[in-house]
Amino acid sequence: MAKVAATVTGAPLAMVNFINDQTQMFRGMYVPRAPDASPDEVTSADAGITFDLSNSVAREAPGDYGFCPHVVAQGAQLALDDVLDYPRFAGNPLVNDMGVRSYLGTPLRDNTGMILGTLCVADTSPRTWDPQTKELMHDLAQTLVSEFRLRDSLLAQQQELFAVFDGAPFPIMLTEGPAI
Repeated sequence: MAKVAATVTGAPLAMVNFINDQTQMFRGMYVPRAPDASPDEVTSADAGITFDLSNSVAREAPGDYGFCPHVVAQGAQLALDDVLDYPRFAGNPLVNDMGVRSYLGTPLRDNTGMILGTLCVADTSPRTWDPQTKELMHDLAQTLVSEFRLRDSLLAQQQELFAVFDGAPFPIMLTEGPAI
């Protein structure tokens, strides 16, 4: 979903992260490919790279790093056209570490209204986040949460099925069925 958000907004950086009280866990990230990046770092469909899944440190950050914790704290989308215009955000480590100058983050809410994290995009140049782009990010966030719900539903059904098999009075074997 990070790649989709980057593509449809034209932003070079995008993330899907989950936030608790102490930590942010980046479960999706899209960043521009470095000119000297190896082919192993390139995603199959374009010139972006994703996090190296073998390095858990790169996939986490302190709970106060970046702008996403502010989205969670205020419980609403946060659009910063130029972070340097806001003294509160100008000294943020993300500005120094990645050169972020503009940011648009949207909360990911579960069906109870709890904010799980964010879907966000950022740019290294100031830019105006127009109403259409903001609405698009809301739609993408809702789509992502719908995918979470579907996955959770499928996992619950699988657990129920296993419980039926475990409680059966005779052995049950699953097969693929006849070839047609």
